[in-house]
Amino acid sequence: MQRSYRKHASLCEAKKQLHSALIIQNWVKGRLCRIRFLKLKRSVHVIETAALQWIHNSHDKEKKQPATKIQEEEIEEVQEKPKKLGKMKRFRKWLKRTFCCSG
Repeated sequence: MQRSYRKHASLCEAKKQLHSALIIQNWVKGRLCRIRFLKLKRSVHVIETAALQWIHNSHDKEKKQPATKIQEEEIEEVQEKPKKLGKMKRFRKWLKRTFCCSG
């Protein structure tokens, strides 16, 4: 009878140890998986940011080309005007001419 109890107790102890080992293994595997996921997420974020910057810069280049032409024309117009007018008056006249609908 004592032999069967010892056998039962040792089996229960072995089950507890096995269960504890499985819990630790699952925790470690989960932690490693989480770390891999976070690295992948960070990589995706870096790639996405680089792509968005590239797209933004390519659109800026397209926008800058006509803007520089317009600015060159405006500079020529301002330089052709008489020097008697102050900078603010020229600027106000330019704003009025450019953005006001009434002629």
